[in-house]
Amino acid sequence: MAIDVTELQEIVGNDTRLPHDFDSYYDKEADVLYVTFEPGPSDDSDFTPESVVLRYREGRLISVTLLNASKRGIQLDDR
Repeated sequence: MAIDVTELQEIVGNDTRLPHDFDSYYDKEADVLYVTFEPGPSDDSDFTPESVVLRYREGRLISVTLLNASKRGIQLDDR
């Protein structure tokens, strides 16, 4: 996947600390980028005005879902 932690940090905001290791998947048909830091269920989530879903477990960010991903200026592929 052609996204790095710096691009992701700009999207989620500087007040959220991101792990540097993550898995990602881009669904081209739905235009959604899924980024996972820790697999498994979340116990809380936030939906931002920028159409970003942040999922948390015990206060830690475990995944980010970017809707309309291709419109964000990120180089994407559907690997």
